[in-house]
Order: sequence, then C-alpha cells, then structure tokens
Amino acid sequence: MLALSNSGGGFADVAQLDYDAASSPFPLTLSLKRSRPFVISGGNVGIGETSPSAKLDIVHSGSGTRGIEVNSGSGALDGVVIIANGITATNYALLINNAGDKMRVDYSGNGYFAGKVGIACTDPQCKLDVSDNCIRLRASKTPTHSYGANGDKAGMIAWDSSYLYVCRGNYDGTTNIWRRISLPSGTW
Repeated sequence: MLALSNSGGGFADVAQLDYDAASSPFPLTLSLKRSRPFVISGGNVGIGETSPSAKLDIVHSGSGTRGIEVNSGSGALDGVVIIANGITATNYALLINNAGDKMRVDYSGNGYFAGKVGIACTDPQCKLDVSDNCIRLRASKTPTHSYGANGDKAGMIAWDSSYLYVCRGNYDGTTNIWRRISLPSGTW
C-alpha cells in the first residue's frame, strides 16, 4: 500500500494505492479519500507505457479490449471507446454507445449516427439538417442506365453537365429507378 497525504501532513488522508502482488501483472487500485479532483501537476502519465510521450499515453500490446472505455460498471457500455489499430470494420476508431450504437466511425472512414445530424444548427429537425443556403455535391455522376447499377439506392441524387438525376428505387437489375431532369445550357 502507498498512502498519499496533503502538504499539511496526515498519511492516507488524500488517496491510497493498493496492489495485488500475487497476480501477474498485478492490478493497481487507486482510492481517493476526498471528493476533490485528483491532479497530476507536471509531466506525462503512461498506462502500459513506461516513457509516456503525451499528457496521457495509453499503450496496449496484448490481446483483448484496446483503447479507452467509459463504463458505468453495470456491464453495459455507456461512454466513449477509442480503439487503436483497428484491423476490420468491426473495430471502430470512435464509438459512442448507450443501449445501442449512437455514433460510430470505423477505420475505413465510414460513419453512423443513430439520430439526427445538424450542420450549423443545434436542433436538427430531420436526419440531415443543414442551416445554410446551399449543399454541394462536388463530384458529378452519370448513372450507368435508367435501371442503375449495383449499390444504387432510393434517394440518391447525382448530376452531370446535362442532367440532374434522382434515384427512386433500389437497384434490382431490371426496374427503371433513375429519373432525370434536363439542365438547360446557357445562362438564366
């Protein structure tokens, strides 16, 4: 046991650090004796790292869960998990979960949001709510055929120099799902 005290003396009146030497690696338990914040005033803190190079440097070199997990202790994840070195799409770079995924970003750059997303607004009223006067689709796309191609889904919007396209169904290989509106050449 290691006891930490305040500058006025009195052992074990701030925190107590215990470990189980019989276990390998031995677990450390830090018990704060007061409700004040625990502050490390200088240097870097390493977890699994003996020479931390950042304010908080976490290294995991074994098997099992990686990263940072905030958990209420009920067994259900209800915080933020940051996983490093993801190998498959099931390893997320960022996961926020509270009784089901709320937000996740995988290492492929794919993201998922369970609720509504607001861009420049704090109270989105639909799945994507943009508080601005324009939305830009930077890349043009001309659908392959009116019946589309594998991966085409209802609600997709595309454009090229001649047409604006709206996909009205999911690709099945036979149904005409794309509709187009001609864009007149010239000025207004």
